[in-house]
Amino acid sequence: MNFISLSENFGGGSDPFSHWLKSKVKLDLVEEVILDLEYDNHLGRLTDIEKELLDTCAHSLAECFFPTDRGRPIQGVAGSIFKCTPEMNALFWSRFEEKLDEKLAVCGITDENTEPVFLHSDLDAQKKKNDQLWQKVCLQVSELTQVLQDACAIHKDLTGRRGAYQKSLLLTLGKTLGKEAQHLASRADRVETQIHQLLLQPSKRADDLETAYNDLVKEKEEVEQKVSDLDGLLQAYLANEKKFIELAKAKADAERQLLVLQGMNDAGPICQQRLPGRRRSFSMTTLELDENEGRKFVATDF
Repeated sequence: MNFISLSENFGGGSDPFSHWLKSKVKLDLVEEVILDLEYDNHLGRLTDIEKELLDTCAHSLAECFFPTDRGRPIQGVAGSIFKCTPEMNALFWSRFEEKLDEKLAVCGITDENTEPVFLHSDLDAQKKKNDQLWQKVCLQVSELTQVLQDACAIHKDLTGRRGAYQKSLLLTLGKTLGKEAQHLASRADRVETQIHQLLLQPSKRADDLETAYNDLVKEKEEVEQKVSDLDGLLQAYLANEKKFIELAKAKADAERQLLVLQGMNDAGPICQQRLPGRRRSFSMTTLELDENEGRKFVATDF
């Protein structure tokens, strides 16, 4: 089925709306067929020649209905490296016709039934229906507009309430903080007064520390007195050290003389027995020590 039979099946009405409808149906069908062929090309069902013919058809459609540069010719397969034979061309257009027949069959146009149902539809009824739909759309748009207005009003009200709430909250917070600051200031004054009072009053610990300090001062004085006494004794000892040494020597000599005299006294009778004709008399031996000079005097009488 081609576009000529399709135009005949739509009827030869001269109404611009009908003409636009036929053109729109043709364009949509061709676009759908090209889209299906593009899908087959993506799946790898087309040969290279068919791919180039499909590209030529797509470019031709775009240039005819959506021209961008009228001076530029339509690109074809003339310069292709593949040789396009009539058999390949016929194969591609047969595939194109099959896709077109499928789309027309979906619309209700077949070789047996060439009069689709929508061709005999009442355009006035369709227009009325479209008007009703348009009225519904307008009504919905007006309702949506009203809803948007209500939403904007609610948003504005909420914004105002939020601002008022924030102001009241800040005011309340300021009052609370002011009262707390006054309370803290009065408490600080009371604490400062108590500190001054405590500083002016004598402290028990200070008294204890002062008493301990006085005791330590007294002990220090006593220790210093003892140290001075010991220093005096040390000086006296150092001054009389030589005299003490002489007295010790004299004592040692006296002890030796006493031992000698005691030995002589013990040996006296024995000497008398040995020397009978010879008499010796011993007088008392006196030992005098000069304590001042540290000397000893020994006198013996025979």
